[in-house]
Amino acid sequence: MIANSNTCGGCEVVGNNNISNSVQHPLLATRLLRESLLVSLGRVLTHSDTGITLESACSLADLEDGSALIAGSSIVQACLGELWGGDVDIYTSAAAAPNVRSVSK
Repeated sequence: MIANSNTCGGCEVVGNNNISNSVQHPLLATRLLRESLLVSLGRVLTHSDTGITLESACSLADLEDGSALIAGSSIVQACLGELWGGDVDIYTSAAAAPNVRSVSK
């Protein structure tokens, strides 16, 4: 671990003296994992034939924290990088339900 923060190829390397900065600037591995999971989720959503796109699923992030979440086999498929079909389970609060319905159309 590097004692001070510096940059390496445009990506910040955070050492033990700069922990709070790692929240603001995720490490390259974190960004790569996030991108990989988003691409995989996009494939799962396309394969599901539900009409839900990756863009519309990502718009759920604009809702209040904890008011909507995608669960079930669709997330497992995205994490494993596999496709076996099925539905897309979206759990939502009553207040967020109208927004979620508009995403899934």
